[in-house]
Amino acid sequence: MVSQRRISIWLTLIALLLLCLADDVNAKHGDKPRPEAWNDLAHGGRFMDRILPAPIRDGLESDTWGADAVRPRDVHNGMEDPEWSY
Repeated sequence: MVSQRRISIWLTLIALLLLCLADDVNAKHGDKPRPEAWNDLAHGGRFMDRILPAPIRDGLESDTWGADAVRPRDVHNGMEDPEWSY
């Protein structure tokens, strides 16, 4: 039967091996040329170009639950429901 200590030693060795391999992969791709500025990318090439603001459906409300940092907000946008918690 294999002891707990032997298993933890093997797992540690495997984790160290994986870290070394991952570091080697990063070193190989570290000199990959990057765009000088985000403007060099085509429109829609950045992830943040895909995030659009949610339309305001029924006005903003301040008398709702949550921290001050998230108020006022539109509670009628389909993300909140008075009966259900998502």
